[in-house]
Amino acid sequence: MNLVFVKRYNPAYDIFLTSYLREGGIIVSAGKTWQRTLHKLRILSEKENKTPHEELYVSYLRSWTYHPETRPGMYHLIQRLLPHKKTEVEELKDLESRLLPGEGKLIFSKKDIAKELSDFYRNYMTKPLESDLARGADSDALSRYFNIKELEPRPKVRRESGPERMYEEDKKTATELLTWLTKITVESVLKDLDDIFEAHFDAPEHMRDGRLIPGSDVKVKRCEHWSEYLWLTCQRELDEAEVFMTLRPTRGMGLIEPGFQQVQFPEYYVKRAETAYK
Repeated sequence: MNLVFVKRYNPAYDIFLTSYLREGGIIVSAGKTWQRTLHKLRILSEKENKTPHEELYVSYLRSWTYHPETRPGMYHLIQRLLPHKKTEVEELKDLESRLLPGEGKLIFSKKDIAKELSDFYRNYMTKPLESDLARGADSDALSRYFNIKELEPRPKVRRESGPERMYEEDKKTATELLTWLTKITVESVLKDLDDIFEAHFDAPEHMRDGRLIPGSDVKVKRCEHWSEYLWLTCQRELDEAEVFMTLRPTRGMGLIEPGFQQVQFPEYYVKRAETAYK
């Protein structure tokens, strides 16, 4: 089985989005900021009978509001530019072939994302945690790195033994976590990827019945899988053959500055491909 990956956020998407908008007479210059487009969003939102380019521009500007310092190169926007005459992977490959050297890529291999994920853990968790431990950071700073299981005993420790004891326990937990983090490599993430996809594809009847959203009439099949480094969620509408799969790290979201999670936290959509992609 050949699997490839596309990113939820990818700066390369913006190259095609702004080119399409330019065809409709909408110029999004390199120096334009979200703040300078607010008036345009208000005007276009109220306009009736928008052109297709204006409709996309409204969605583009609304997506920009989530991370105003970063252009909204989002997957749900680039999807709207695809002709939908071939498979999505094929059409993204066609777009990718138009990128110039240095402009990035749209389709990623398993090795590509294994490197990106190991880099994410190193840059957003390992290095900062190492620095925080070295400077004697307090319990609040250290606990930002913890997952739910690691956070769970803290209130009881504080209540029964006091804040000093809790700080000692937090330092111990943080030190153990740092040891775990330093062992993450591209190779270990690659193995984790193999394990998590094996858990899903080797048990095809494990997906549970559910609703698209609470109260919705749309019925779906869904499942999720957790591995050492990764979290895979899968969902399929009952009348659709394709399973929508999303892959994320198991840790790190809470360490990213509010408003930048969508652009800095790695999130990938998993796609089947007819041929292997390197």
